[in-house]
Amino acid sequence: MKRQLAQAKEDVQRLRSILEVLPDHIMLLDVAGKILDINHTDTDLTVQDVIGTSLFQYMPEEAHAGAANCLISVWDSGRASSYETQLQSQDGSTQYY
Repeated sequence: MKRQLAQAKEDVQRLRSILEVLPDHIMLLDVAGKILDINHTDTDLTVQDVIGTSLFQYMPEEAHAGAANCLISVWDSGRASSYETQLQSQDGSTQYY
């Protein structure tokens, strides 16, 4: 049992290492769009700054409905999905995702 637990922890660390270097943003969100985890940020915000905040605060209001529909679709179907949008950084610049 101890060996299995140690192996599971090692696997999680390995996966985390891979996710952190991917150029794509990978987020774990709740159904309301709260960021539970994210692999990295491109702004002056840290990962810890972003966790616990709403995804919607980083995107223009006109993108909210499409993103919300994507989240609902994922929760209803149980299947992964993707959504492309632009996000506003704290310095006012626009990032495309």
